[in-house]
Amino acid sequence: NHSYNNIEHSAIFIEWIDIENKIALMLSYGGESRREPARYIPYDLSSVYGITRANSELGAGKAVEKTKDTETSTAGSSKVSTSSASTTASTNKTNGSTSKSVSGGTVNGMKVESLKFGAGVDKMEIVGEGVSFSGSAGKVYCWMRISGGQGKTVKVKWYLNGESIGETPLDIRSSPMRTYAYRTVTGRKGNWKVEILDPSGAMLHSAGFTVN
Repeated sequence: NHSYNNIEHSAIFIEWIDIENKIALMLSYGGESRREPARYIPYDLSSVYGITRANSELGAGKAVEKTKDTETSTAGSSKVSTSSASTTASTNKTNGSTSKSVSGGTVNGMKVESLKFGAGVDKMEIVGEGVSFSGSAGKVYCWMRISGGQGKTVKVKWYLNGESIGETPLDIRSSPMRTYAYRTVTGRKGNWKVEILDPSGAMLHSAGFTVN
């Protein structure tokens, strides 16, 4: 929900473009009786006052079976990092160049046991795994398996050609747990890198891929 000329306006959240400056890709109808499809463009969300998940009330009463590997997706995430969390993460900025996967081992009791990039995720397994993708691929998924992080939140920090372009928070609800984040890469060629950060900002894992 967003106030526009003192009128409530709603839109669908797609993904963060610049989380620190609260710029996100949105699907939004222009309003004012315009005869046009919804707009698919970046919006400034600094004045947003409410974020909800679709069908959240419909699923509220359903029991969820607890398993060792719990599924989670970042699409439509309602979590917004605080300024202190963003500052902590920024101290881990690197040159962002594509490199081999680097594991930080066990850090503060947490460990990224496996990390893979791919074109999709199916039944919580990576699909189309690789480290080089086409500029028209759409999205690249960062899949991982984490142990020791139950009840904590990790951040996937994204870099393109050495510049930080945002971060994705992931709630870890069990141990071990498979989870993933993704970014739209269409038309965004170059060297990509991700850093997996624990709640204190310490790096758990780092890996890179290229978009040609």
